[in-house]
Amino acid sequence: MRTHVRPRWGDWQLAMVDHLSVQDWVSELGLRRSPATVAEAFRLTSSVLRSAVRNRLIAFNPCEDVRLPRRRKQEHDDRVIECDVLLDRLVPVVPERYRVFVATPVQPGCGGARRPVSALMHSTSTRGLCA
Repeated sequence: MRTHVRPRWGDWQLAMVDHLSVQDWVSELGLRRSPATVAEAFRLTSSVLRSAVRNRLIAFNPCEDVRLPRRRKQEHDDRVIECDVLLDRLVPVVPERYRVFVATPVQPGCGGARRPVSALMHSTSTRGLCA
């Protein structure tokens, strides 16, 4: 509230807050903050204005029909570990009991050939596992 809402609306009279001002604020905030942060700041503002409507201080809630930025489903890091890097660097440092979980999902991508899981479980050298 004190970070995003009060700096913008703290000096405004309730009657002066209109739909366009709220939409501009949401759009402007969306350029600097995540969609989740914008949604939370908007929710707080809307609840205060909804209370003002309920108490008959203003006639309508200017937050109605304001469009919020879409929330991203998830941010993904699209980096891909190459098979050689995985098998030469990552698998050897993983404890033996976990190697199967680290390397098995990669096996189909390693030249299309599946390698025996037992080779990963007991081998400290992974050379030759990637076709």
